[in-house]
Amino acid sequence: MIDKLPNNTDYLGLIRLAFPDALFVHMRRNPLDSLFGAYKLHFAARWSFDQNDLADHYGYYRDLMRHWQACFGNHIIEVSLEALISDPERHIRRILEACGLPFEAACLSPHEATGAVASASSSQVRKPINSEGVDAWRAHGSRMAGVEFWRVAFGAVPARSETITRSPSRMSPLVISVKVSSSSPTSTITRSGFALRRSQTCDADAAASWPA
Repeated sequence: MIDKLPNNTDYLGLIRLAFPDALFVHMRRNPLDSLFGAYKLHFAARWSFDQNDLADHYGYYRDLMRHWQACFGNHIIEVSLEALISDPERHIRRILEACGLPFEAACLSPHEATGAVASASSSQVRKPINSEGVDAWRAHGSRMAGVEFWRVAFGAVPARSETITRSPSRMSPLVISVKVSSSSPTSTITRSGFALRRSQTCDADAAASWPA
């Protein structure tokens, strides 16, 4: 059984209780591409309607996946979408091997499958594996001010002497206060009443290296 709903990350613990042998393929993507992909579609998820809610949800998802990784170890198969696109056979073979399944040449041509698709990616899956969605957010970067703030807050650009404070959006009941200083290697992010410390080690054009 395969299920790819985005909110499955909330239920990994319950899924493991129900299916003790379950394996999870964790497909990671450039966070800004992920957020833009959710923002441009009408998902039935409240967190996808507002840029700041989107970015906060990503932080929640990332921290939750770190917890599940600590709990389940090699039962979670980590895959980079960009790496899979650049070398499909290598990474598809690795996924199948981890699942105990044989490799089939048809795996390299998913667009040739004839089954019905009712998800938001119904048109995408009819195309060969491609890089059309890689860095797609950049064409709309000037309109993603809320997400850009979070890119700074989560350490995706070099530290610089400034204090960034953002009040919650209309739909987001949280307050973020971030102080970034060039003299300090870390920043403190306060979210929903607790603090997270993150190293400032990313380069200037680091959307792709925003910690996943």
